[in-house]
Amino acid sequence: MSVSIGDKAPNFAATSINDRQVSLADYQGKSNVFVVFYFADFSSVCSDQLSTYNKHLDGFRERETQVIAVSRDSSFSHKAFCESLGGIDFPVLSDMNLKIAGDYGVSLESGANDRAEFLVDKEGIIRWTNIEETPGNDTATMDDIFGAIDSL
Repeated sequence: MSVSIGDKAPNFAATSINDRQVSLADYQGKSNVFVVFYFADFSSVCSDQLSTYNKHLDGFRERETQVIAVSRDSSFSHKAFCESLGGIDFPVLSDMNLKIAGDYGVSLESGANDRAEFLVDKEGIIRWTNIEETPGNDTATMDDIFGAIDSL
Protein backbone atom coordinates (compact mmCIF):
# COMPACT_ATOMS: atom_id res chain seq x y z
CA MET A 1 0.00 0.00 0.00
CA SER A 2 1.27 3.44 -0.84
CA VAL A 3 0.11 6.65 0.80
CA SER A 4 -0.28 10.05 -0.79
CA ILE A 5 -0.79 13.64 0.26
CA GLY A 6 -4.32 14.00 1.58
CA ASP A 7 -4.55 10.39 2.82
CA LYS A 8 -5.15 9.48 6.42
CA ALA A 9 -1.75 8.46 7.80
CA PRO A 10 -1.57 4.79 8.79
CA ASN A 11 -1.32 4.50 12.55
CA PHE A 12 1.64 2.63 13.98
CA ALA A 13 2.94 1.66 17.38
CA ALA A 14 6.43 0.48 18.27
CA THR A 15 8.88 0.56 21.13
CA SER A 16 11.44 3.35 21.23
CA ILE A 17 15.04 3.00 22.39
CA ASN A 18 14.01 4.01 25.92
CA ASP A 19 11.48 1.13 26.02
CA ARG A 20 8.53 3.51 25.69
CA GLN A 21 5.66 2.51 23.42
CA VAL A 22 5.16 5.25 20.81
CA SER A 23 2.11 5.51 18.58
CA LEU A 24 1.22 8.00 15.88
CA ALA A 25 -2.20 8.23 17.53
CA ASP A 26 -0.51 9.57 20.70
CA TYR A 27 -0.02 12.89 18.90
CA GLN A 28 -3.33 13.25 17.06
CA GLY A 29 -5.05 16.49 17.99
CA LYS A 30 -1.93 17.63 19.86
CA SER A 31 0.88 18.11 17.36
CA ASN A 32 1.98 17.53 13.81
CA VAL A 33 4.31 14.58 13.31
CA PHE A 34 7.35 14.44 11.04
CA VAL A 35 7.87 10.72 10.33
CA VAL A 36 11.34 9.88 9.01
CA PHE A 37 12.18 6.51 7.49
CA TYR A 38 15.94 6.09 7.36
CA PHE A 39 17.89 3.28 5.74
CA ALA A 40 20.26 2.02 8.42
CA ASP A 41 21.97 2.81 11.69
CA PHE A 42 25.60 3.91 11.40
CA SER A 43 25.39 4.93 7.73
CA SER A 44 26.95 8.32 7.04
CA VAL A 45 23.93 9.89 5.30
CA CYS A 46 21.51 8.71 7.99
CA SER A 47 23.87 9.83 10.76
CA ASP A 48 23.97 13.32 9.26
CA GLN A 49 20.21 13.35 8.73
CA LEU A 50 19.21 12.36 12.27
CA SER A 51 21.85 14.66 13.79
CA THR A 52 20.49 17.57 11.74
CA TYR A 53 16.92 16.93 12.91
CA ASN A 54 18.15 16.71 16.49
CA LYS A 55 20.00 20.06 16.16
CA HIS A 56 16.78 21.67 14.89
CA LEU A 57 14.41 20.26 17.52
CA ASP A 58 13.65 23.74 18.86
CA GLY A 59 12.40 24.69 15.39
CA PHE A 60 10.20 21.59 15.26
CA ARG A 61 8.85 22.34 18.75
CA GLU A 62 8.11 25.97 17.84
CA ARG A 63 6.05 24.57 14.98
CA GLU A 64 4.27 22.07 17.26
CA THR A 65 5.79 19.14 15.40
CA GLN A 66 7.08 15.87 16.85
CA VAL A 67 9.88 14.05 15.02
CA ILE A 68 9.73 10.24 14.93
CA ALA A 69 12.40 8.20 13.15
CA VAL A 70 11.82 4.63 11.93
CA SER A 71 14.12 1.99 10.44
CA ARG A 72 14.42 -1.78 10.19
CA ASP A 73 17.33 -2.04 12.63
CA SER A 74 16.78 -3.45 16.12
CA SER A 75 16.17 -1.34 19.20
CA PHE A 76 19.60 -2.44 20.47
CA SER A 77 21.27 -1.16 17.30
CA HIS A 78 19.23 2.07 17.47
CA LYS A 79 20.34 2.68 21.03
CA ALA A 80 24.04 2.24 20.19
CA PHE A 81 23.60 4.37 17.05
CA CYS A 82 21.92 7.22 18.94
CA GLU A 83 24.58 7.09 21.64
CA SER A 84 27.30 7.29 18.96
CA LEU A 85 25.65 10.51 17.74
CA GLY A 86 25.77 12.01 21.23
CA GLY A 87 22.10 11.26 21.89
CA ILE A 88 18.92 11.77 19.90
CA ASP A 89 16.06 13.54 21.65
CA PHE A 90 13.14 12.17 19.65
CA PRO A 91 11.70 8.65 19.38
CA VAL A 92 13.63 6.21 17.20
CA LEU A 93 11.54 3.12 16.45
CA SER A 94 12.43 -0.35 15.27
CA ASP A 95 10.45 -1.74 12.32
CA MET A 96 12.25 -5.06 11.86
CA ASN A 97 9.30 -6.70 10.09
CA LEU A 98 8.81 -3.60 7.86
CA LYS A 99 5.14 -3.34 8.84
CA ILE A 100 5.28 0.44 9.30
CA ALA A 101 7.35 0.93 6.14
CA GLY A 102 4.93 -1.31 4.22
CA ASP A 103 1.93 0.67 5.42
CA TYR A 104 3.57 3.84 4.13
CA GLY A 105 4.66 2.23 0.85
CA VAL A 106 8.39 2.52 1.46
CA SER A 107 9.44 -1.09 2.15
CA LEU A 108 11.88 -2.64 -0.30
CA GLU A 109 12.15 -6.24 -1.53
CA SER A 110 15.71 -6.26 -0.21
CA GLY A 111 14.40 -6.28 3.36
CA ALA A 112 15.07 -2.59 3.99
CA ASN A 113 13.08 0.59 3.63
CA ASP A 114 13.45 3.63 1.40
CA ARG A 115 14.65 6.88 2.89
CA ALA A 116 11.51 8.99 3.13
CA GLU A 117 9.84 11.72 5.14
CA PHE A 118 6.13 12.27 5.78
CA LEU A 119 4.53 15.27 7.44
CA VAL A 120 1.32 14.34 9.24
CA ASP A 121 -0.89 17.17 10.49
CA LYS A 122 -2.67 17.29 13.85
CA GLU A 123 -5.73 15.61 12.32
CA GLY A 124 -3.66 12.66 11.11
CA ILE A 125 -3.61 13.61 7.40
CA ILE A 126 -0.45 13.38 5.30
CA ARG A 127 0.32 16.90 4.07
CA TRP A 128 3.83 16.56 2.57
CA THR A 129 6.14 13.73 1.51
CA ASN A 130 9.67 13.27 0.25
CA ILE A 131 10.75 9.83 -0.93
CA GLU A 132 14.44 9.88 -1.75
CA GLU A 133 15.61 8.39 -5.01
CA THR A 134 19.32 9.03 -4.34
CA PRO A 135 20.47 9.06 -0.70
CA GLY A 136 22.01 12.36 0.24
CA ASN A 137 21.07 14.02 -3.05
CA ASP A 138 17.30 14.01 -2.57
CA THR A 139 17.30 14.65 1.17
CA ALA A 140 14.91 17.44 2.06
CA THR A 141 16.60 20.52 3.53
CA MET A 142 15.50 22.06 6.80
CA ASP A 143 14.10 24.97 4.74
CA ASP A 144 12.00 22.45 2.76
CA ILE A 145 10.77 20.76 5.93
CA PHE A 146 10.06 23.90 7.93
CA GLY A 147 8.43 25.45 4.85
CA ALA A 148 6.08 22.47 4.61
CA ILE A 149 5.23 22.69 8.30
CA ASP A 150 4.74 26.46 8.13
CA SER A 151 2.29 26.02 5.24
CA LEU A 152 -0.09 23.94 7.35
